[in-house]
Amino acid sequence: MEARTAVYMFDYMIDGAVRQPDCWVVLRIVPLTIKGPYFLYRILSGWTGGYLSSDAWKLNSGIVSARQDGDYFVFEGKSGNIYKCHKHGYRLNSATNPIYENFKESWQDLINIMPEDTDWINFNWGE
Repeated sequence: MEARTAVYMFDYMIDGAVRQPDCWVVLRIVPLTIKGPYFLYRILSGWTGGYLSSDAWKLNSGIVSARQDGDYFVFEGKSGNIYKCHKHGYRLNSATNPIYENFKESWQDLINIMPEDTDWINFNWGE
């Protein structure tokens, strides 16, 4: 049996696309700039492949806002893309775990997964 590898999901869709991942986490990234550190929040999302497709992952452009729609959190990204994330899907999977581990190895304490019980709706996404 051949091992599957996760692939990065390229954007062939126009801005404003709605994505609904199988799993997701919010990353808090602290980029160091000349003005000093600030916080950047991005969704690391994953899709589980099937018989004919590989697992896939995507890192969004940065979160601008969030709202709740039933059992989903709906995040708007800086690029205009929308992520509709099920509230019980907050986790890493086989596609996103190695990506996060690579980020942690490279950036160490400058990147972390936000706690699952974060109040996404009232969170201040501003830099």
